[in-house]
Amino acid sequence: MSAPGTIDLTDYPHRRFNLLAAEWVLVSPHRTQRPWQGEVEKPFTNTTLKYDSSCYMCPGNKRASGDQNPKYESTFVFDNDYPALL
Repeated sequence: MSAPGTIDLTDYPHRRFNLLAAEWVLVSPHRTQRPWQGEVEKPFTNTTLKYDSSCYMCPGNKRASGDQNPKYESTFVFDNDYPALL
């Protein structure tokens, strides 16, 4: 628990000085909060799904951030739900 008026460095990106390299480095500890489903990918097969109701990247589905995807039918650019910098 942080003191009032201070930032909890385990939740926010910040810079730290690396004494050995004599340079500032960016630390993004909040990125460890990204969802991981524990999957191990199987070798590629020629069968593909056109739509997966549990996929947060598919058209019309709810994203990890809680936003709703539009029902896109071609290339769509997503905002990163877990960016390195806030």
